[in-house]
Amino acid sequence: MDRVRVGTVSYVNAQPLTDALDPQAYAIVRDVPSAIARQLVEGSVDVALVPVAAVLDNPDLHVVPGWCVGADGPVHSVVIAAETEPEAWTELVLDGSSRTSVTLARLLIAEGPLKDRVRPDLVITDGPPGSGPVRVGGTVAAVVIGDPARALPASLMRWDLAALWKAWTGRPFVFAVWAAQEGLAQSVRDALRTAGAEGTAGIEARYTGDDLDYLRTFLRYPLDEPALIGLREFAARAHRAGLVRSDAVVLLDPVVRRRARRDLDTVLARAIDGVSPSAASLAALAADVPGADLHLAGLLRRQAMHGAAPFTWLYAVGADGGSAEAFAEGLRDAAPEASCVVIEAGLPSAVRAARAAAVRATGRDPLLDIASGHADPALVLAEGFDAVRLDAHTLTADRLAAWVASGIALEVALWLDHGDPAAALADLAALTAAGGVQAVSVHLSLPEGALVAPGSPTPAAYLRGVALARLALPNVPHVVASPRTQGLVLAQAALLAGACDLGPVGPGADPRALPAGVASFEADPVEAERVLRALGAEPVRRDLHWRVVGGPLTAPRKVRPVEVRDRSEIHVRDV
Repeated sequence: MDRVRVGTVSYVNAQPLTDALDPQAYAIVRDVPSAIARQLVEGSVDVALVPVAAVLDNPDLHVVPGWCVGADGPVHSVVIAAETEPEAWTELVLDGSSRTSVTLARLLIAEGPLKDRVRPDLVITDGPPGSGPVRVGGTVAAVVIGDPARALPASLMRWDLAALWKAWTGRPFVFAVWAAQEGLAQSVRDALRTAGAEGTAGIEARYTGDDLDYLRTFLRYPLDEPALIGLREFAARAHRAGLVRSDAVVLLDPVVRRRARRDLDTVLARAIDGVSPSAASLAALAADVPGADLHLAGLLRRQAMHGAAPFTWLYAVGADGGSAEAFAEGLRDAAPEASCVVIEAGLPSAVRAARAAAVRATGRDPLLDIASGHADPALVLAEGFDAVRLDAHTLTADRLAAWVASGIALEVALWLDHGDPAAALADLAALTAAGGVQAVSVHLSLPEGALVAPGSPTPAAYLRGVALARLALPNVPHVVASPRTQGLVLAQAALLAGACDLGPVGPGADPRALPAGVASFEADPVEAERVLRALGAEPVRRDLHWRVVGGPLTAPRKVRPVEVRDRSEIHVRDV
C-alpha cells in the first residue's frame, strides 16, 4: 500500500508533531514553509503543516483540527533582526520562507506596535527564502524565521513577532497548521492527532540542550480554543488590511459514515417503544444520528416510561455533615447496613489510579472496593459498609441476580469512553435485561476550566451519551445526570435528552475520587431546585431507593417583569 505523503517544515519546532508518525505508513517530505504549501496545493503531498496565511489564501485548503505550531508570547524563532532601532530602518527585507511571518510583520508595521516607530518612507522588500540573515546590516532590517533565527549572532537586535502580537492583542499566535483538501481519510486525521499528542508529550525524552529549552519554553502546540481565537483574530485583521484573501478559518469537516436513514429511523422508533437496539444498531445510532434527533428520542422514551412525573433529585448528606430528616428516614429501610451498590462501567484508568492514590494517602476508600466475582451480599451486609462498588466488566448475570435478591439499591455509574458509549451500553443492556438495577448515572471526564482541549470529550458528547443510555436500557427505570462531574447546567440539559433525575446534590454527593485535570463541580440544593424550576416543574426529593421523601427545600422566587416595575425600583450598579 502506498504511504501517505505528509509535508512538513524543516525546522526543529515542527518535529514533535511528526516524531511519532509510523514511517511504514507515512512518507515525510520536508522543505521551507512556502514550498510545502505549494506542494499541498499542487497535490504533491496529501496533508501538510503549512503557514496559516496559505490556508487563508486558498479556499481549497481546510484546517485539520488538533495541533499547530504556535506561541503564547515570545517564540524566539520568528523575529525582525537589525543592527539599529526601528526609527533608523530604511529597508525591511521579508524572508520568503513563510507567508505567515511576513504577513504578520506587515500587519505589525501597518497597524500594530511598530507603526509609530518606523519611518514613513520605510521600503519593504520581498526576498527569496533564506535571504533574511544575509541582508541584515546597517539600516537594513530583515524578517528571519526558523532555526536560522535562533542562530543569529548575539550582537544583533531582535523584535520577536509573536511577543509583539501578544502585547498588541493579548492572544496566542498560530504560525502553522495541519491542512488538507476535502476527502482526507479519517485514519490520517486520527494518526496526526495521536502523533501530535505522543510527540509533544515526549519532548523531554527526545530533545536535549538548547532544542529542549526552546521547545519547552517558547512553543505552544494545541490548536485549542485560545489558539483558534488568536488565529481567527489574525485572519480578520490581515484580511481587513488586504494582506490575505479570506478571513474565514475553515476546519476540515469530519468524515461521516453514511447509512440508510430510514433504517436508523426504524431503530429509533423501536427504541422509543422500549425495544433495546442491538449492539450494531446502537453503534450506528451513536455514529450517524444527529444529536438533536437522539435528544428528542431520549426525551420521548423518558416520557413513555414516566409520563408527566416531575423531575427528581437526591439530597446527599455526608457522614459527618448536615442531614435532611425526610431523606435520612428512608435511606436504609431496605438494607439496614449497605445503602447502595454502585456498578461501575467504562471507568477511566486515570480515575482508578486516582482512587488508589487516595487509598494509599488516607488509608481508606470512601467506597469499598471488592472483587465482584467473590462478592457475597450477606457478608457485605454483615460488615456494615456504607456502599459497595462492583466492576461491570467482571460482574456476571448470576452475581448480579444475587445482589438484586438482597434488596440493596443497585445503580450503574456509566463513564462514557471519549463520547462513544455504544460498546459499554450494549454490554449493560445484556447485563440488566433481567431487571433489578434501578438507575444508570452518566458521567464524562471533561477537562478543567471552560475550554475543551484537542481530542477531549465535549458536553455535546455527554448529552448524546445520556440519550443513548435511555434508549439502550429499557429495563433500567431511571437515567440520572451527574452535577458533580458535569455541572448543574449540563445536568439540567441532560433532563431534556432522556434523564429523569438531576442526580445527587449536597455535601455528600458522589465522594468518588476524580483524577487531576478532570473537572468537578460544586452544587447546592438551592441552585439545584432553581435549575429544576426553570424546566417548569416543582422539584421532588427522593432517596436511594427511588421513593419520594419530600417536596422542595426552597420557595420559588417571584420576580416581577421589568416592564411592570416602577423605575425607582431599578438600580444600575456603578462599575
